[in-house]
Amino acid sequence: MGTTTEQPDTATPTGSGASDDGVQHLPANLVVLAGVLSSDPRPLELASGDTLLRYEVTVRNDGDRAETVPVVRFDPMASERGLTAGAPVVVVGRIRRRYFQAGGSTVSRTEVVADRVVSARRRVQARRAVERALARLPWSAQGRQSGPADPTRAA
Repeated sequence: MGTTTEQPDTATPTGSGASDDGVQHLPANLVVLAGVLSSDPRPLELASGDTLLRYEVTVRNDGDRAETVPVVRFDPMASERGLTAGAPVVVVGRIRRRYFQAGGSTVSRTEVVADRVVSARRRVQARRAVERALARLPWSAQGRQSGPADPTRAA
């Protein structure tokens, strides 16, 4: 008769960053969009005096339906303010889900908070914005050389 023995639980605890393949997976929240502005940016003056710019970026992947992604940019640069509907853009930022009260109920909105919105026609600037964002990832070679990324640093 065979005996059964309990195997120790080798599963990784949730949130530890390690995986079954032994590779360290660190959290990251990075979005890169390449698409077209579906409407002119809409500025909003905040009570703090800061400016918020709202974009709608339409992305069409090969064979897929177009997807429109809401994007917000706090304190946009002059070049970001000058973009208009139909302009091809590259957006680098992070995804955020926020909750607010509207009509007596709680509503949520998922949007991209942009660090940079660059005209795709400005290829060098667009590429640099993406490269800077990738370099801040915890597992990138450049990120390891320069130490931990400062999440408050602008791209």
